[in-house]
Amino acid sequence: MFSAEQGSEILRGWTCEALIIDEAAYISDEIIDTVFPYVNVSKGPILMFSTPRGKSGNFYTYYDMGMSAEMNNVWSYDWADEDVSALLPPEKIALYRKTMDPLAFTTDYLGQFLNGQSRFFGNFSQCIKDR
Repeated sequence: MFSAEQGSEILRGWTCEALIIDEAAYISDEIIDTVFPYVNVSKGPILMFSTPRGKSGNFYTYYDMGMSAEMNNVWSYDWADEDVSALLPPEKIALYRKTMDPLAFTTDYLGQFLNGQSRFFGNFSQCIKDR
């Protein structure tokens, strides 16, 4: 078990039977590129889990590949399409919707990737006008 905070130089050169990357959307592409070869020799699986973030970076790229079946060895699961009311009642979701930052609520509870939104400037896609 390693932390991405250790940096890519310390993480180089390891091998393992399987690789699990938690909160992959929040880990730099450099770190992900560094640890992927860990399973080359064993031909082991790589599992990436994460709360969604923006539509960029390695995590989103692989997620998108798995959703589109672009590659037959990449699979994605979208928990935003699932009924999670048994785990989190609608009343609690309504409370979080009212009290949380809208972008954090969108990613953490709705499980949706952000598309051009910014905490500081709002939704960039609504600011651009065609001329």
